[in-house]
Amino acid sequence: MNKLRKIVITFSILTFTFIFLKNTTTIADADSPQMEKVDNYDDLSSELSNLIEENQVKQSSNSKYSSKRLIVKSKIDNLNLADLGAKDIISGPDNLYFLQFDSEKSTKEAFEKLNSNVNVKYVEPDIELEIENTQSSKSINESTLSKSSFNSWGVERLQIDKYANYLPNKSKEITVGVVDSGIVNHPFLKNRILSNGWDFLDNDNTPNDLNGHGTAMAGVLVDCTPNLNVKILPVKTFNSDGKGSTSNIALGIRYAVDNGADVLNLSFGGVHHSFLHDAVEYALKKNVVVVTSAGNDSENVSYSCPADMDSVIVTSASTQSDEIAYFSNYGNTVDVAAPGYEILTCSYKGGYTKENGTSLSAPHISAIAALIKLANPNMTPAKVESLIISSSEDFGAKGWDKYYGHGIPNMSKALAYQKITLNKSSINLTTNNSSFKLNTTLYPYHVLDKNITWSSSNENIAKVDNNGTVTGVSPGKAIITAKTSNNLTAKCSVTVSDYIISLNKTSLNLDKGNTTNLKATITPSDYASKKITWTSSNKNIATVDLNGNVKAVGAGEATITAKLDNDIFDTCKIKVSENISKLKYKTISSQVYTGNYIKPDLGNLYSSKTKLVKGVDYKVEYSNNKSIGTASIKITGLGKYYGEHTIKFKIIPKAVNSFKVESYTTSQVTLSCKPVRGSYGYAIYRYNVKTKEYDKITTIKENPKSNSVRYTDKSRASGTIYNYRIKVIKKVNNEYYYGDYSKVRVITKLYKPTVTLKSSKSNVNLSWNKVNRATKYKIYRSTSKNGNYHYIGYAKGNKTTYTDKKVTKKKTYYYKVKAVRTDNKKDYYSDYSTIKIIKVK
Repeated sequence: MNKLRKIVITFSILTFTFIFLKNTTTIADADSPQMEKVDNYDDLSSELSNLIEENQVKQSSNSKYSSKRLIVKSKIDNLNLADLGAKDIISGPDNLYFLQFDSEKSTKEAFEKLNSNVNVKYVEPDIELEIENTQSSKSINESTLSKSSFNSWGVERLQIDKYANYLPNKSKEITVGVVDSGIVNHPFLKNRILSNGWDFLDNDNTPNDLNGHGTAMAGVLVDCTPNLNVKILPVKTFNSDGKGSTSNIALGIRYAVDNGADVLNLSFGGVHHSFLHDAVEYALKKNVVVVTSAGNDSENVSYSCPADMDSVIVTSASTQSDEIAYFSNYGNTVDVAAPGYEILTCSYKGGYTKENGTSLSAPHISAIAALIKLANPNMTPAKVESLIISSSEDFGAKGWDKYYGHGIPNMSKALAYQKITLNKSSINLTTNNSSFKLNTTLYPYHVLDKNITWSSSNENIAKVDNNGTVTGVSPGKAIITAKTSNNLTAKCSVTVSDYIISLNKTSLNLDKGNTTNLKATITPSDYASKKITWTSSNKNIATVDLNGNVKAVGAGEATITAKLDNDIFDTCKIKVSENISKLKYKTISSQVYTGNYIKPDLGNLYSSKTKLVKGVDYKVEYSNNKSIGTASIKITGLGKYYGEHTIKFKIIPKAVNSFKVESYTTSQVTLSCKPVRGSYGYAIYRYNVKTKEYDKITTIKENPKSNSVRYTDKSRASGTIYNYRIKVIKKVNNEYYYGDYSKVRVITKLYKPTVTLKSSKSNVNLSWNKVNRATKYKIYRSTSKNGNYHYIGYAKGNKTTYTDKKVTKKKTYYYKVKAVRTDNKKDYYSDYSTIKIIKVK
């Protein structure tokens, strides 16, 4: 029986243990985050779409953590995320992670942990952005539409229609990606919308517009490019309320780029977001032009992304009178202004509507970018931007300003300066059938027909073939003419003689400061004089000596001429470029943290005496310029300037604004301030009279449990002036950043005097010891010990006695004295002396 009992007990224990372990394993599995790994962006968008749909926020709060989702980019592979409390994790390409949580609190706590993780490049909440409200004016009946080839007044104002007529190549297809709320089928948009668009909300290929914003953008694009091969790729990332998650928007940008977009139209904005920033940079690296609206909040674009980026084309909104619209944002990154007021475009409900907003300005510029790309698909985003800027008319303050940028584009301006030039304006040839190849340059090269007709004014002297090769026939002069299909001409004078001079180079590129030697050849070589005169057209650009040695002096172009004494000459064009890093830059001082992006002014840049033009000679990009730490300014050369220069500056904590003297005695001073949460600690400095500098006397570490920071400086001298400063310290990436000084000044209390009384002939004589650093002493008297004491006089300087003559015989008096120090017209007092009593004789 006992044996059976033991068997039953053993079996029960084993069964219980098995059930317990099984349940324990189940609980552990339930608590572990679900990790879904994907290795490409298409799969990532699909998984993320499901994650967002499963965790939709019913009522969004004002908190940036309302989505309960974080986007993390790691510096390393296989970042450990197991202990953060995420319920779902998507691991994507490029070390990206998307973490979903159950509450805003747990999301915030995970953010703070990851933000201090040295292996994390960035972490940010998946916030919600909004498309720019287009402030609909009114609906328009189709029968009232203009019979012209365009509907919006903006097309004519920007002269887009005239520009399009000059395009030599209209057969290529250019795609504009519209990352927005989708696009509906509309008669005006027929045959212009591509079928490979995508809906990132429903994760399918039917990006139908339930808001109207995207359709309005498409309407402007088609209106600006009628009958042209400019197609629109719809990418839906915003819902019917005009809201969309940053993650979907960024993935939508990548989708547009990977599916053939040549231009991106981004008419939305919100706070800066690194994942979105990366997506835009991805587009630019893929040679895609990015155009974005400045925003409609009448505030600085530094608060709106992607409009805060220097590398995109940022558009503010103008009215029919060329004024900036009242709602338009402004700021350092605005490039141009474009029509954005009462713009006629397509309505997603059918028919047409007039709309207001910088959102409408952006597709006008996107259309121009598409036309430029249509003529030259390989043109870089920087060159497209430069061409649009150079075609702009200046408005507002002279030159660039924060409202108009470089002005309002007028694309006929680009056409007004059409020209053809030759690589030589004059050449010398000999009669022995010597020849020279003339080359043409067309401006704007992306517009003009490249077919050139060549002719000679006298083929008996010089003839020219269809490729521009000129051959000398007999002595004399002739004019060679190159002519375009629209009758633009360029001419070159030809001198044919028995002797000529020719240089070994027709053009040279040099860096500023470099030298080279030009060699001249005389044909025939038996020319008697052989005397050569060398000259430069601009000695500020390049100089030349008697032996043909050329020195590059400054950025620009100059012509070097070698001339014989029979007036026959040859020339070489010198183009001098300068490394932007060789310029002088002002030092950028530490900037105080504001919570916003900080973009210090570089001032004017000069090469010698030449003032450089931002956007033409160089561009500026800022990085890490929002948080406390070390920020960078990258200056990149453009045009005749090349290379890069980086300036680093520190963003330091704000100064402590509550630093004060809490209490002081004759021998010590107690200082205090309110704590700056999240700081490493505080450095306290005291002025040293001998060295005339502030010495750091202590560092106090932050105590998160204390409501004040307090320090007592002991063993101070009586009545002495002490100046203190305090700096808050922040620790970022193992580097310490000190805030600005906060100052306070104090004079320690004087020692109180020790008083002695004597009475004689109806007088009371007071004397006391000298108090160090006192400048005077005040005397007080009362007729009772605890009564009212009245000020009766003072003793100044080193005098330590006082005679009270206003007393009555046989009467008792009480006295006390204060030592005083006067500094900067302010009195500082000791405590009262001990009360002394005397009866007058």
